[in-house]
Amino acid sequence: MNPPELMDDLVDEILLRLPPDEPACLARASAVCKRWRRLLSDRAFLLRRRRRAPPPLLGFLHNLDDADHPDRFVPTTALPIPPPPPELHCGMALDCRHGCALLDAYPSRIDLVVWHPMTGHLLRRLPRPDVPYLFYYNAAVLCAAAAAGCDHLDCHEGPFRVVVVGTEEDNEAWATVYSSESDEWSPPTSARLARGPEFCVEGKPATLIGDSLYFALVFGIGVVKFDMKRHRLSLIDPPAELDDGFVLMPLDNDGVLGLAAVEDHSLLCVVNGCEPGSWTWCGKLGEVQGH
Repeated sequence: MNPPELMDDLVDEILLRLPPDEPACLARASAVCKRWRRLLSDRAFLLRRRRRAPPPLLGFLHNLDDADHPDRFVPTTALPIPPPPPELHCGMALDCRHGCALLDAYPSRIDLVVWHPMTGHLLRRLPRPDVPYLFYYNAAVLCAAAAAGCDHLDCHEGPFRVVVVGTEEDNEAWATVYSSESDEWSPPTSARLARGPEFCVEGKPATLIGDSLYFALVFGIGVVKFDMKRHRLSLIDPPAELDDGFVLMPLDNDGVLGLAAVEDHSLLCVVNGCEPGSWTWCGKLGEVQGH
């Protein structure tokens, strides 16, 4: 006589306790039987697992140009991940969000490509945006339903948007938005935000908070905010104390932008309500080890 099967609730509790930082365990568990695969792919299970632990780091993108790092994506787990298409080996990684990676295959002419690292699928090669020649630019990719409250559990191959923000020769800032649903770019938005010849968008990843994207400027002279809902560009001045550059980061779900910087081996942080002149010091977050 065969032993009775465990109830679904008990199997759920067992599967929830698989190591959260090694997704290969989930892949192996899903191959045990159809029942386990159904439980693992259930939306309620995925939500419970996300509440229990943050999503694991599956890998990272880089822009090193040497023979030891031919692929732009480096996996950090035992989960087998297909390499990027050969045409992306010389491209520049710009952003990765909501399961999609954004690369510029030929940075000198804005040849943007959206790629899904987990499947290796080349999702879309975008037409060139109708903007003036941009001396410095950056771009971000995001789920098209991000502002509508998508939980991003299974939208990696769904509709997406790409935002390009940059500056042209006379220091005017430009922005345009691509929609995968229409396969078109929006009419470009422009604004004169320049403070001098160093007004250039930096190559660091943008930060998404609500309906807005934030792009750092070189030498830490400011942050360009692009409001995707209103298609409006604005400039946020950083605190004068952060004069050696900083990294942008979202701090919580309340529309707060953070700036992190290192000074005298200490990690400093300031927060902003995403409006000009509203910086608040958080103080030191810790000591930075090494050199």
